[in-house]
Amino acid sequence: MKKVLHLTMDDEVVRLAKQYANERNVSLSVVVEAYLRKLYSSNQRKNIIDLVEELEPSGIDPSIDLIELYYEERYAKFSSLDSSSYELHRIFL
Repeated sequence: MKKVLHLTMDDEVVRLAKQYANERNVSLSVVVEAYLRKLYSSNQRKNIIDLVEELEPSGIDPSIDLIELYYEERYAKFSSLDSSSYELHRIFL
């Protein structure tokens, strides 16, 4: 359902808003409504901290040193290669 809304604005703002709407072949009401909807939806978005806090726990043991594990796995993977192959893999990783 649509409602009538009366707004009071600076003449220049009204002129520019009408020009904007006219260039897009829409009414000023459509422009204002779209802006207000966007304004409302952007306020409803969660910030990254809220999203991270909502994540499920990873199940990774917090006592494990992941950096150390990474280098151990990498060493195991490449230690059997000859040095020239290792250099090629190191360059591309």
